[in-house]
Parts: sequence; structure tokens; C-alpha cells
Amino acid sequence: SSTGRRPRSTTSTRGPGWHVWPRVCKGDVGGLRTLQRRWTSFLKSHLECGATPHTPPHLLSQVRGAQLSRGALYLLLTGGPTSRLSAVCVYRMADVRAAFRGSYRHHDDATRKWITYPRSVPDPRPGACVSAGVRARGFPRSSSLPDRTLSFALEHPLMFSSVRPSNPASPTNTTTDSTADSTTTAAAILAVRGDSLAAIAVTHVEVATATTKATAYPVLYLAGERGVLYKAVLIGSLSHIIEETRLFPEPQPISRLLLSANQRAVFVLAEASCLQLPAASCSRLTSCADCILARDPYCAWD
Repeated sequence: SSTGRRPRSTTSTRGPGWHVWPRVCKGDVGGLRTLQRRWTSFLKSHLECGATPHTPPHLLSQVRGAQLSRGALYLLLTGGPTSRLSAVCVYRMADVRAAFRGSYRHHDDATRKWITYPRSVPDPRPGACVSAGVRARGFPRSSSLPDRTLSFALEHPLMFSSVRPSNPASPTNTTTDSTADSTTTAAAILAVRGDSLAAIAVTHVEVATATTKATAYPVLYLAGERGVLYKAVLIGSLSHIIEETRLFPEPQPISRLLLSANQRAVFVLAEASCLQLPAASCSRLTSCADCILARDPYCAWD
């Protein structure tokens, strides 16, 4: 399994809208000779993210926040300290894992192009975690892996397939250079213009009626440099910002958001203060029509 620590994303040399996301395995103690005192399972995959699908992507060069929730990775990206554009891209972890199980990227010296590694790879698979099956074959830990496996992992850390963002319930979105449409950019599910966001918190709210089964709606809380708290809900493949709350008389950067499911509260860590706010403000909705138009899954009209 991959490490519980959040890896640091780096900007890809492939251009705007691409990010390299690294992965290492728990229990990786390095190699015996090759990759001694270095991770043997270090692999990288490209994650695509652009603000819009049909125009040249804005330079979303910095990952400001990341959260795993119900099998999906939510990334908050901006264009840097002076950027006034922020975006959220969502990736199914099944797609991310599929990319790391896929082909390796190889630089062909003859054509000076990156291609899929054209030959068979060593066994055990380079960069893979030491699973129970690998241990049963006589490789109890990463330091017992053969040099040919470790040398390949050292020379080929980048996977060939990229991962495109998707709604968590949508089909697989792992693509390769040969199949991806170069005229479009994988678009974010949510973009905020005019603010540089720096914090994200994600939860799911289940809604059921007398005639329908419970449906879980992702609810996102976002905040940043202007001291504004944004609340958004994802309904199908669409996102809706349903609240914008200015928290301070003067702009005060917000660096972190935490959710308490038990207290139904949002904790806001700002530059000079810490606030506790209700996760929803249903009492302000004074009619059934207002409740429906609010699109807040926390609120219902009885």
C-alpha cells in the first residue's frame, strides 16, 4: 500500500496543467546495494488539471491542498502567490493505482522521444510494493529485491499513462499520449477566479427521501488569501458554489480548514485567529423554495 504521508507534487516539464505525483510504499527500507538508503518503490505519474477544457490551460503550478475522501483524491491548485485563479481537480484512486500498475515511460535516444518501455520488465515488478505474494517467493523486504529490479526502478521512475480528473462516480480516466486529445485539457470540476485559495476540506452528506435511496453528495469547503470561506456541492458532474462567507472585516489569509463530523462544524485557521463555524446555516432558509434553491444537502424542508 502507498504511504499515509501526503507526497509533494512537482510541476511537470510537459507544461501547464500537468503535475508529477510521486508514490512510495509503506515498509520500504531501501535496497541492499542498488538504491541503498533510498526508496525502491519511488514512482511518479502525471496528473492532468486545467481550469477549462477547450482553451489553453492556465498555469496551475502549485498544489496547495489535497484530501482523500471515499476513494477519490481532491487536489487544490493555484498559479502561485500572485495568481487570482484556483481550481479543484478530482481523481479516482482506482485510476491513480491503474497508472502505477501500467507501462513505464522510456526515453528513446534514437528519436529523442518518450515512449512506452518496449521490452519485458524485470520480475518482481520494479517499484511495486513488497506484497504477500512477493514475500512468498523469497523476497521478504525491499532490501532483498534483485539488483535488476532495483536498477530498472532507478532508471524508469515515471509511468507512461497520465491520470485525468473525473467525477468520483464516472468511468476510468487513465490515458496515454497516443489516445489523449491534444486539443483539450482535462478540466477542473471547480474553478474560483479572483482569489488564491490555500485550504480545502471535503466531506460527504447523505440525502434520502421517502421515495429514493440515500445519495452521498461531496461538499467542499475552500478558503484562501481574501479570508472568504467558499462552500460548494458536487451534483453529478457539476459543481455549485452555494455559499461565500467573508469571515473578517479586513482580508486575512486562511491557511487550514478542519471538519468535525460530530459537531457539524468547520474550524478555520487564519493568520491571527481560529474560528469555529457551523457546517450549514439552514435556519436562514425561511421557505421550501429557498431550501430547494440553496442546494445544500445539509438542509431539508419539513
